[in-house]
Amino acid sequence: MSSKEAFEASLLLADKLLRRGDHADAVTVMHPWVFADVTDFNKVVVSYNLAQVFSQMGMHDEALHWCDYGIALEEPLGKTLVAEGKAALLHGQGRHDEAAAIWHALLAGPLLDDEGRKRVAHNLALVKR
Repeated sequence: MSSKEAFEASLLLADKLLRRGDHADAVTVMHPWVFADVTDFNKVVVSYNLAQVFSQMGMHDEALHWCDYGIALEEPLGKTLVAEGKAALLHGQGRHDEAAAIWHALLAGPLLDDEGRKRVAHNLALVKR
């Protein structure tokens, strides 16, 4: 099995574990990929998923840690998946000003395409209500 196949199989296994409510086991499956010899984009995906799982577990500081880790990896790749996810997590925690700051920074930056700009502008509109 190639590294790519093993990575994809791990994500599928983590998804099955999450569906069963086995959050800690899903973290155990995903976490090693952060340190594995995979692409930075794969590490971005893992950090995003870890942030989501820790948020579901109510471990908000840990979730935000994984967001920050993923953002550092995704920015050089020209991606905003984790940054947008962090803003959504903050918004969900009632930390609207922090979420809005991230969305404003994304709108001011060069990374969003037209669809991304619409999505982020929509999210900002929800915060302003």
